[in-house]
Amino acid sequence: MTDDLHPGLYELLVTRDVESRLDADGVMPPDALDERSPEVLGRHVGNLVERVLRDMKSTDPAEQVDVVNRLLGLLREQSPQSFDADGDVVVAPARELTEVAGPASPTGAYQPLQRPAIPLSDSALLVNGRGEPAVGNQLNREISSADRVDVLIPFVRWTGVRIIRDQLAGVILRGGTVRVIASTYLASSEAKALEALIDLGAAVRVSYDTGTTRMHAKAWLFERNSGFSTALIGSSNLSRTALLDGV
Repeated sequence: MTDDLHPGLYELLVTRDVESRLDADGVMPPDALDERSPEVLGRHVGNLVERVLRDMKSTDPAEQVDVVNRLLGLLREQSPQSFDADGDVVVAPARELTEVAGPASPTGAYQPLQRPAIPLSDSALLVNGRGEPAVGNQLNREISSADRVDVLIPFVRWTGVRIIRDQLAGVILRGGTVRVIASTYLASSEAKALEALIDLGAAVRVSYDTGTTRMHAKAWLFERNSGFSTALIGSSNLSRTALLDGV
C-alpha cells in the first residue's frame, strides 16, 4: 500500500485513481456495494458535478445550467420513470425559491419572514464562539418561521425562556403548536419558567423520574409546512448562559 493509504478503515469508492494506489499484497479485497450502490455512486457523481460547476463559476451562469440539463438528459435516457417529464429541467438563469408569501397583514403589507443564519439545507456546529451565530439567536430565527416547535430540554430556566418567549408566542398566534418536555433532574428547572411557557399556550410535560432515566438530552425540532424543517441537537439547556455565551 502506498504512503497515503494507511492501514485502517475506509469507505472509498474504488475509482481508477484509488485502484492504482492499492498494493494487492497488502489490501483486503474491496467489498461489493450491493444495496448501498445508489448512495455511494450518487455521492461520487454529485461531488464531481459540484467540482465542475465551481470551476465554471466565472463563466455565464446559463452555461452551468446547460451542463446540468444535459446531464439530466443522459440520466433520463437511462431511467425515464425517475423523471417527471420535463419538470426536473432547471430553468435558466439558475434561481432558488426562498419564500412563498403568506396572507397579508391587516394593513395589506406582507412582512418577509426572518431567515435562520444557517441555510435550511445545511448543517452546522454552534459553539457560541465570538463572531459566530449564538444558539439563542439561531433559535429565535428558526422559531420565527416554524409552524410547529417540539422541544426536549431537561433544564428550563426563566433566564432562557424570556429570550425566546416572544417568538414562541408568535408560533401559537399563527395557529401553530409548541410542545415541551422538561425534567426535574438535578432540580434545575424553575416553576416560573415552566408556567411562563404554559401561559403563552405551550403544551408542557415534566419528567419526574430522576433515578432511572435521568433525562439529559437536548433537542429542538422546527417543523415547517413547506417541508423544510430543521432540528438542533446538542448540549444547550434553556438558560441565558447556554443560549448566549456559554461555550
